[in-house]
Amino acid sequence: MRYRLSKDYQNSGPFEVNLLRDMIRRGEIGKGYYACAEGTDNWTEITEMPEFKQDFNAPPQSKNVPPPSSPVGSKFPFKKKKHKKTLH
Repeated sequence: MRYRLSKDYQNSGPFEVNLLRDMIRRGEIGKGYYACAEGTDNWTEITEMPEFKQDFNAPPQSKNVPPPSSPVGSKFPFKKKKHKKTLH
């Protein structure tokens, strides 16, 4: 199931349930956010939704999760090449 989010009259989504759970645990969404199952107009504050209550009680996740590593053969991250200055 997917949900749309709204805060301060700004709508976003739809989002997969697992993504919303991760966002809740990282503290990115919480009180003041409303959610609505895709295809409905039943907006409810996300902290009051039974399907997400356990996520608000879970220990918070770190927001400083390292980015995934680059695939083999990838040119990322770019490294600056040092250019030697020549004097004329």
